[in-house]
Order: sequence, then C-alpha cells, then structure tokens
Amino acid sequence: MGKMKLNKLVKGEKGQAIMIVVLLMLVSALVIAPMLAHVSTGIKTGKEVYEVRMQLFYSADAGIEDGLWQIKNERLTDPDLFTEDYEEYKYNYTYTYSDPLAINDKNVAVTVKNEWIPMGIDAPDDPDEARLIIEGTEENPPKLVITGGVSGELTYQIGLTYYYDNAEDPGGASLGVETIGIWLPPGFDYDGSCSLAGDPDTQPYSDPGDPAGYKSGVAVVWDFASIPLASFPGGSGYPMEKSFTFKFAGPAGQNPGAALSWIDTTGLEDSGIDYTWDADVKVYNVTSTATDDDFAPVKQTVVEAYTARSEIRQMGLSQSGDYFAVGNSLIGGNGHSPDNYHYQLYKSTQSSISTSDDPSSGIPDNANIEAALLYWTGWIDWHGYDPEVIFYDDCYDFANPPVGWTPDSHWTVSSDDRFEGRGGYSSNNDIASGTIPLGDYSGQTTTLSLDISDSRAEDGDYLYYQFYKNGGWSSPQTIFEGDYSSGTYSVDIPEDYLTSNFRMMFTIDFSRTNESVYLNNITIASGGLVYPLNPSAEQIAGLVENTARVNKVLFNDTLVTADAYQTLYPGDQFDGTVFEGTWFYTAMTDVTDLFDQWIEDELIESNGAGDYTLGHYYVGTNPSADNYRVNASDPSYSFDFYSGTGFTGYPLGTPSPSSYPSSSRYTAAHCGWSLLIIYSSPGTKGHQLYLYDIQNPSFDFFFGWQNNADFDNDGNPGGTISGFLVPDPIGGETLAGRVTVFVGEGDAGYTDDYFRVNGSSMSNSSSPSNNVWNSASPGMTVAGVDIDPFDITWASGILSPGDTSVQIDIPTGTPPQDTDGFSMVYIILSFRSSITSGGTLSYLVRG
Repeated sequence: MGKMKLNKLVKGEKGQAIMIVVLLMLVSALVIAPMLAHVSTGIKTGKEVYEVRMQLFYSADAGIEDGLWQIKNERLTDPDLFTEDYEEYKYNYTYTYSDPLAINDKNVAVTVKNEWIPMGIDAPDDPDEARLIIEGTEENPPKLVITGGVSGELTYQIGLTYYYDNAEDPGGASLGVETIGIWLPPGFDYDGSCSLAGDPDTQPYSDPGDPAGYKSGVAVVWDFASIPLASFPGGSGYPMEKSFTFKFAGPAGQNPGAALSWIDTTGLEDSGIDYTWDADVKVYNVTSTATDDDFAPVKQTVVEAYTARSEIRQMGLSQSGDYFAVGNSLIGGNGHSPDNYHYQLYKSTQSSISTSDDPSSGIPDNANIEAALLYWTGWIDWHGYDPEVIFYDDCYDFANPPVGWTPDSHWTVSSDDRFEGRGGYSSNNDIASGTIPLGDYSGQTTTLSLDISDSRAEDGDYLYYQFYKNGGWSSPQTIFEGDYSSGTYSVDIPEDYLTSNFRMMFTIDFSRTNESVYLNNITIASGGLVYPLNPSAEQIAGLVENTARVNKVLFNDTLVTADAYQTLYPGDQFDGTVFEGTWFYTAMTDVTDLFDQWIEDELIESNGAGDYTLGHYYVGTNPSADNYRVNASDPSYSFDFYSGTGFTGYPLGTPSPSSYPSSSRYTAAHCGWSLLIIYSSPGTKGHQLYLYDIQNPSFDFFFGWQNNADFDNDGNPGGTISGFLVPDPIGGETLAGRVTVFVGEGDAGYTDDYFRVNGSSMSNSSSPSNNVWNSASPGMTVAGVDIDPFDITWASGILSPGDTSVQIDIPTGTPPQDTDGFSMVYIILSFRSSITSGGTLSYLVRG
C-alpha cells in the first residue's frame, strides 16, 4: 500500500523538473560570470608571476654567464669592471660590478668572490704576503712549492719541492709536515689507496676517511703530526723533491683538473716557511642577483655558481707571453782549417722578423710587444794595440825625471824603491806631482794607472787621488777603503783635466802609524785595451765605455747605449796561454720605447715584424767627427770591413786577419748580436717565459773552456735554473717547452761542446749535439755566433708536469786536443700551459 502511494505521488508531480531547470539557470547566470572572471584573473595573475620569475631567472643566469666570461677572458683586472681594483691574492673578498647589468628590463647585480680553499689554514691577511709565498722575488724565489696532477688512470699525484737554505736548515732536515690537503671539485671523490699508507717513514699516518663536503666539492686532509719532509718518498738532492699518490673516483673519462692542494708545515716558521698552496688553481664564487622593482615587495632571483680557473703560476722571474729571437754575427769567415777562425769584419749585419702563427717562425699578426731587448757580445784582443805612454815613473826617487814630486813629511821612498805613505797622522799626508802637459791629448782616452799595495790597512783607512787644472784641484776621489792588498788601479782622466798644467796628488788617511801604502809604476797612457789586474767597477767602466767603446751600437742607424754590461777575463784559464790579456764582454739594452716609436712612425709593423740592422758605432775615416771616427790615438788598431766601405778603430769585436802570434788565439774571435722580442696575444694565454741574463742576480756572464762552467756560482758544475713550474700537457701538442741560448764562440772546427738539459744533449737543424756551439744557427746569414733554439718534447722525458727546476750542463773540451771555448749571453725558457676556466662547477638558484 505504501509503495503504491509513493508511485502515485511521484507520478502526480508533473511540471516540477522544468521549474528546477529554470531555477538552476537563474542561479548559474548569477554565479558563473563572476566565477569565470575570478578564474580568468587567477590564470592571468599566475601567468604574470611565472613570466616574471622566468625573466628574473634568465636575467640572473645571464649575469652568471657574464661573470664566467670575465674570468675566462682574464678581465678581472679591468679597472672599469669592479668598484675597486681586483687583487688575485686577496682571498675571501667579494668584488662588485661597478654598474649593474640591464637584462630583460631587470637590474642584475654581479659579484665575484675570490675563494680561499685550504681547509684549516687562515687566508693570508695581506695580498703581498700571499704573493711572496707563491711567487717570491727575483732575489728570493719561493722556497716551498706544492703542485698536483693526474699521473695515471684514476690516480692523482701531489708533488712537493723544497729549496732549502743550508744556513737555516742544513740538508733540508728541519722542515716538518703538519698536514697536507686537497680540494676535489664537484663530481669527484677520494677513493683511498694513498701511497703513503704503508710507508714506515711517513708514520704516524692519518687516513682522511670519508672526505668532507666543502666549497661544492670535497676536502681530503692527511695529518702527519710534524713528520720531516725529508722522510717522504722522493729525491734527497737539491732541490728536495717529494711526492705521493692516491686514487680518485669521478665521471668516466674526466679528470679533476681544478683540484687544489696545500701543505701546512712546522719547524721553520721564523724563517718564513709556514704553509703554501697550489696557486695554479683559483676558485671563484660568482653570484648574480636579478631584481624587479615593479612589485611590492620587490621580487628577486639569486643564482650562485662556483667556477675554477687553472693556469701556470708566475714565479720569481717569469713573464707572461711568448718570445721570438733573431740576430746575426758581425765577424764571419772560416779561415785556417781545421780551426776555422773568424777573420771577416762586417760593418753591419741584418736580421728580420716575419709575421707567423708558428712561434718558431715569427710573431702573430695580433701580437702586442711587451718588451724588446737588444744584446751584443764580443771578444777583444789588445795585441797590436799598444797604448802610447805619455808619462811613466818607476818611483825610484822623488826627483826622478820626467817630473819631480812634492812629498809631505809622511811620504818616503821605501827600501825596495816604491813611494811609501805612512798612516796615523791628521796632516802632511799628501804627495803631489809636478806639471805633466796633457793638452795635446784632448779628445782622446787618457788613463792613469799605478800599482798599489798596503800594509795592515783596515776598515776606515782610505787612499785618495786628486787632479789639477787651471781652476785648482778636484775634490778627493777614493781609490780604496780598507784592505786593498795589491793590484793595479787605473782611472780615465776627465776631458777637462787634459790641460797643459795637469798635476796629480795622492793622499793617505790611515788611522795607525804602523799602517802604510805603497805606490809604484805610475803611468799615464793614451788608449790601451789591456784588461786591468784586480779591476774595480770604475776601471771596467773606463775600459768598456772610453777605451774599447763597445757600450754603444748603431741599431737601425740609431745610436743606442747599453743599460747594463759585464766583462770577463778568465784569468785562471788565460794566464800563461796565448789568450793572456784578451777578454770578453756582453751588453744589453731595453729598446721597447724605441720600438713603440718605430711602430708609431710606421717603420715596422705593430707586431714587430720588420728588418733590423746592427753595426759598430765608431765608423768612418774622419777623426774630427765625434760620431764617426777611427782610433785617433792608434790608427794601427783599425780594421777594414769585409763587406762595405771604410774601416773602424773601435770594433765591437776583434777579427783575426792573420794567424799571428798563434792561430789558436783567433779561435776566440767572435762578435754578434741578438734581438729578443717578448710579446702577448690571445694565443699566448698561459704561456710563461723565464729569462736568464746579466740582469738576473743568479746568472753571471761566463766562459766555458775545458770544463762544465758553474754559471750559477753554487760550487757545482753547470747550473740549476729554478723559479718556474712545468704545466700539464695540452691534448694534441707534443712540445713541453722551448729554450733558446745566445752564445759567442770563435770557431766551427773544434768539437765536443754540448748543451744538456736534465742530462739530455740538445741539438737542432744547424747544430749537432756534439758540436752544438758551431757558430751556426737556423736563419743566420753570417756564421760566427750561436742563437740556437731547442725544442723539448714531452716524449723525450726531459721535463715532467710539476717540475720547478732543471739542471743545465754545458760541458766542453772532452779530449784536451779538441778543447773548445765559448761565452754565454742569455738563456730563455718557455712553457705552455692550458688555461681552463669558465666551466661551472656548481649551480644554485634562490628566489
């Protein structure tokens, strides 16, 4: 009954559905429009927010890319980039772009932070302190160097080089190792298997265990509790070189090139050896903040990235860039076989620089000249050039002709016929000559020389000289102070004292009456190329600048004067031989400013490409012309030019026109020059140069003969060249480095002279290894000197990554009958390293 009533009830509701539909339509009309409007607003607002966030992200990311680009292209030192000057050794300091970037209508602020990586060691407070640790100075190169690199499959090697000072640390035994650490970049991990783990000499050894996450990578630290560095595996010589290895894990086929190692030491902190790090790797934190000011609150997106830059560091003597060397000989010919001495004197010779992308053939078109250095060298022979003696006194008595002497009371003639001055008195200490007419020698080099010895002289004792002319006496000039012992002193008489009433005076100022000075063989002569006995700096200057006059040259017809020079008389090798009295010199000058002017005047190309000529300064036959004159005091010491007209009385080197008095004497005859261009270009990034010449305090101009010359003066044959760092090989390249040597030698016939780098004999297309100094070099048109380039390949094994020194040996004259001789002017080494930078090690977005 209930069911029937229900069905009946439902069936009776006709027309209600349409009413409900109408009501729903009415409600919908009232609700849907506002709801759709709200939904549309939400979608629109979300889209705008998303677009803003996307634009902020892209803008911040572009700021990161700009920072990476600046780092990769070495723009951090651009004075317009940051609000203050960038300093590479100012660690944990954040540098801010001077001007925000405008990207997608957003302001983008970029900062670069120079990250300090060594864990457990405070960053140096002073950038100069950090630079001194890493680079050192020319006088004091770095004493402790740490490097690292991949040495095998998934194997990394850390190398340590210690340049110990025997005075402060005999044998290098006092330096202890506290900790050694390494930072591995993101994606790499420590995989154990350290080679020190089982070495009893390096115990206690603390395994680093699981490395700590650090600076987006991991830090591995070994604790050694002050174990002596000398106990580590490696060599025990000088410098002390130690190393160890460990295994790493990382992406297949990739190496941790940006890894950075460090060492903390003990024992020598007072000597300035405390810690050091591998400064080849620099890690930067780049932060980019993009801001949109159209919102309240202001919307920002921050992107932070780490990047690393790896390149060879500059240490001590290094310069950035590459080099090219040219030059030629001024004396040639190969006479008197088999000695093949040089007898042809050239007025001038030429050499050229070409434009080339091959560093062995020329200089790139886009190169900038950083320095242009000009060198010249020669052998000087005084035989046949006897100076004119104007005055001589054998000091037999004070009235001895040609002039009388006026001695004060403390001057006497000694029992062995010498002038003796006694000390201990405050007055009456002078001895003065009578008048010596020198007026006829005006314009000529006129030299006073005398033999001097002393008895019991000590610090604070002096001997002076004075010259007289019409206006009176010159001020006293010091001959010596302290213990002079014995020797010959000479000085050029100034031009304005070459008068008809010249006189000279000597004054003794010794503190005690039992002290004396003795004078003998007082001589005034015009000219003379004899190398003085026990020469003073003043005597050498007179010999080079006023007597032989080899300190000036004509370079492309422009007079240039040496900035520095050295002379050499190998007395222990020359005395008692046919070479006695002959001597060598080398000179150099910086002609960079001259090159800048020639480029401005369009005389040479902007990269230095052009023709260069060097010749003797005093050339010609007119003795009245100061710039062009023969040797007026002794015309017999003049030489005809083999090529060109005229002759010169002041050659840059002495030729050998005959075999008198001995043919072997003239195997030393040589003279030549070299132009060394140091340049930079986009292709030389990471290229480092190391130049050793007479301006380097650890390099002396020397002569090699019957020995292996000790040119670094350490008491051992040959020399150790240090202060550099050999980089890792670059993929596809075969050269580890290049070295060029400028040598002066007088013959091509004598053999058995060598140039060895780390024990390997070098050679090139013009110079065989057993006669490497054969007066011939690639590209030279006149045989007579050596400007020899040598390639050092990786395959040769001569150099290895991380090397900080090389042993240079220059043995000559193995059989006595084949003894050879040469002088060395400069050595320049070049190493190429790959600069890797700009790759993102880690990337973090904050918004």
